Amino acid sequence: MVDSIKKRAILLAIIFTMVSIPAPTILAPVPIPIPPTIIEDLSGTIELEIGSIRYFPIVVYDDKPTGIYHIQVNGNTVRVGDWGYAEPYLNGYRIEISDYFEATEIGTFFVHYVVEDSDGEWVESSGVIVTVVDTVVDTTPPETTHTLEGVLGEKGWYISNVNVTLSATDASSGIAYTEYRINEGSWIVYTGEVQIINEGVIFLHYRSVDGAGNIEDVKEVIIKIDKTAPVISHNLSGTEGEQGWYVSDVIVSITFTEATSGLKYLECNVNGTGWFNYSVPITISLEGVLSFSYRSADIAGNEFPEIIITIKIDKTTPVISHSLSGIEGEQGWYVSDVIVGITFIEASSGLKYLEYNVNGTGWFKYSVPITISLEGILSFSYRSADVAGNEFPETTITIKIDKTAPETELIITNGYTDDEQNLYVTYDSTFVVVGSDEHSGVKQSFYRINSSDWIEFIEPFNLIGVPGEYIIDYYSVDVAGNVELVKSITVILRSEFEESYQGFGMLRINGQIFCGVATLSISENSIQMEVKDQVAIWDIVCNFEFKNFKIYTGVGEIGRIKVIVLSCRSFIFVVAFGTGVFFFGTKLGIRN
Repeated sequence: MVDSIKKRAILLAIIFTMVSIPAPTILAPVPIPIPPTIIEDLSGTIELEIGSIRYFPIVVYDDKPTGIYHIQVNGNTVRVGDWGYAEPYLNGYRIEISDYFEATEIGTFFVHYVVEDSDGEWVESSGVIVTVVDTVVDTTPPETTHTLEGVLGEKGWYISNVNVTLSATDASSGIAYTEYRINEGSWIVYTGEVQIINEGVIFLHYRSVDGAGNIEDVKEVIIKIDKTAPVISHNLSGTEGEQGWYVSDVIVSITFTEATSGLKYLECNVNGTGWFNYSVPITISLEGVLSFSYRSADIAGNEFPEIIITIKIDKTTPVISHSLSGIEGEQGWYVSDVIVGITFIEASSGLKYLEYNVNGTGWFKYSVPITISLEGILSFSYRSADVAGNEFPETTITIKIDKTAPETELIITNGYTDDEQNLYVTYDSTFVVVGSDEHSGVKQSFYRINSSDWIEFIEPFNLIGVPGEYIIDYYSVDVAGNVELVKSITVILRSEFEESYQGFGMLRINGQIFCGVATLSISENSIQMEVKDQVAIWDIVCNFEFKNFKIYTGVGEIGRIKVIVLSCRSFIFVVAFGTGVFFFGTKLGIRN
């Protein structure tokens, strides 16, 4: 049974594979029709005399430019008309529709429109309630007002197109029509906003007529339009040199054209000295690369933007000068880099070359201020010539630069350091403050002891206080005024020395020999040696000093000892020997 089911499944799979199933057809989307939209509708209630006619305008927006309208009275169509002109508007069309209602019988009527586009989409407008009455005598003319819309400038002038909207009212028979004319032209029936695009002083007249035939007195509105900024140009006159330079005074003339509202101002500015009114040509006598600016505006407020021109005038022979800038120290020294600026004035043919030479390293073209970082007493030379061959002779100046503070060393005699680098001195130790400065030289050196008042170093000094720790501060000042950072050293004052030496030693105590790293110490009255925790002490019975040699003789429990100390430059060598003892060691001398 299972095998039979499997065979049927395989057969069905083969049949489906052989059958061709067509792909589905994808249809393009069908645009959705958009019904018309009433953007200016009907509303309100009016009263008409029998026999009169009244037009009712509406404005429609639609995506189609063609269609029809039905004007209906009490739900019945009385006329059907085409849309007429469709004005492009917001990705669609704006259509103005206006048809009339004729008061043929007394009663109350509801008037509205049904608007239908070419797609068959339609919309119904709101309506107006019209009451038709018997003949009423209307002797009062209608009243019309205007509204102006545009960019208002100054003095009542507009600086853009002006849109005019007319609004009329009549309390009795209603408005039959409104009309206007421009500058004594023909009367035109007003149907909507009027745009005035011409420039100048425009006279617009308007009036309305009501249903009874009463004509309003003509009203006038004066519209002043100036959309154009003044047109200005300039002219330069003078003796021209080369490369755009003038070699004489320059006369600047400005011409302008302003055809509508008239000129409000025309101003000039020479080289940023301030604005002034232009009336006659300007004579410029200043020399150099100058700026000349001018600007203008008309009465309406239209501005001619500022124009800036460059005028180059050079009437003077070459002049060169230099300037130095940096941090000034003392005695004419600078304590920073020095920037050398060279000013060149060439009035005729222009610059041929301007060169400089720093400390005799060679001549180079000058273009921007030179920063000198070298230290010492330096020379700086410069020279120049113009295209015509006039030479400015070589000028050499001296520049003294010292940016480095002095270095000070404290030299101590008759002192020593222990294994922990503690520095020991005695009352016989002398202190010498030695300052050095490579450039301007040392002016003064100072020292103080344990934060006391500073003392100018004149001659070597000693410590005279009680034994203990002393902090000695010291620094120097150079001739240029550079002050060194304060240095400090800590010393330990002792009334006597106990000199210790490290080396190799041997002791024989009670018949046993101890060898290894040893320490030999010499004080005022005794000698002590320690090897592997074994200590031997001798009393000094004799000592002798000759040049670099010191010889000590001692007597102790294990016998006699003789110690020879040799001081050689920065090292001290020690040899000790005697009964049951031997030592050889060394030690560094003291210098800070």
